[in-house]
Amino acid sequence: MKRQLPLLLLQPPGSCREFTRSGSCYPPLGLCQLAAMVDESDVFILDADGFQLSKEETIERICEINPIAIGMTLTTYTFDMISEYSKPLCDLGFKIIIGGPQASLDPKGTIEKLPSCDWVFCGEAELQMRERINGIKENDLSGIKGICFEQNGELIISEKVIVENLGEIPFPTFDGLPIEAYWCPDAINRPMLNFMTTRGCPHRCGFCSSPALLGRKLRRWSPGKVVDEIEYLVNKFGIKEFSFVDDVFTIDKNRLNRICELIIEKKLDITWFCNSRADQINEETAILSAKAGCHQMYLGFESGHEKIIKLINKDTTIERLEEGAEILRKAGIGRSIGFVIGLPGENEETIQATIDIVNRVKPERVQFTRWTPLVASPLFDQAKCRDSTFHNGGSDEVSGWISKLYDSVKDKEWGAASW
Repeated sequence: MKRQLPLLLLQPPGSCREFTRSGSCYPPLGLCQLAAMVDESDVFILDADGFQLSKEETIERICEINPIAIGMTLTTYTFDMISEYSKPLCDLGFKIIIGGPQASLDPKGTIEKLPSCDWVFCGEAELQMRERINGIKENDLSGIKGICFEQNGELIISEKVIVENLGEIPFPTFDGLPIEAYWCPDAINRPMLNFMTTRGCPHRCGFCSSPALLGRKLRRWSPGKVVDEIEYLVNKFGIKEFSFVDDVFTIDKNRLNRICELIIEKKLDITWFCNSRADQINEETAILSAKAGCHQMYLGFESGHEKIIKLINKDTTIERLEEGAEILRKAGIGRSIGFVIGLPGENEETIQATIDIVNRVKPERVQFTRWTPLVASPLFDQAKCRDSTFHNGGSDEVSGWISKLYDSVKDKEWGAASW
């Protein structure tokens, strides 16, 4: 049978649920963004995780749709999962496309580790999506920017592209997705959707690869466009909760304040939470955010010890982190505070300092995450071990520290596990 649909974008079963402590589920935001760039007749999103399909059901559904190519998102943590699907789908005759953070940062390694992959999408693919769809139809993506593939034993990597002006592209499409399935323990209402309003981060945290992926320059959708899109999603899907997944949603205080003002002016009945930095919080922003529906901000403390804070180039102090968290508490905004465990220099002393700061701040939610060396992050070359265990258990020293940290808050009225 001739294949009519050029591209199916797949979020495999377990993509979210198996990589969060709580079994949270989120829409595949990057895939939704790509789908928004082309006609519905050219692309289909299958969120098998959201629909809770089994592997067999997922492959059966793909065969029913019968696309030319299947695209999946690769992160540092999902090599095994993507391999589990790319090989059998390749064997069934489908072209395999891999994109996402890991693929963009290490296209050569992606091709080597996933031999079933036909093409790697590098960088931001939106502006070339129409060209890429045509290339898929012709089985030839050569000459298109942001593509990596093998040809006659030679690895071809073309120039990566970024979208300089986000205002040129639409927001993601969520049509056909299981909206009611999306949730996480941080949300207080449903339905919930993720929403990204900026790209890029000027900070230089040593464990993070985001600046290498998205650049240090902050690129933005305007406050008006952001709030218009929020209103559209509320009206179309009945969305009541938004998770703003910008690296640092609060980085531009004037912009954030304007977004809050517009939410209030439009009388949008929503609640939301976001990523922030405690050292960017002031009283005005906290009060206005709370009035506009913000009930929680995620704050990356990373460690309770100044030595670790300095080593990772956090460019702040323990005192300033605690000050920002206290401003949020007084404004009635919950604090979900994250710590990265096992960074270079971690020891029993630094772990105790982290326990101490948690007990001083008493965050409503807390997350202790194993340091996973990310490709292109400043600390990557210092890693003794580069496995991607993330939340996985184990019996090594870092796993023991994480267990100790969670045990330190398990009987508290505060400190519920995030993620």
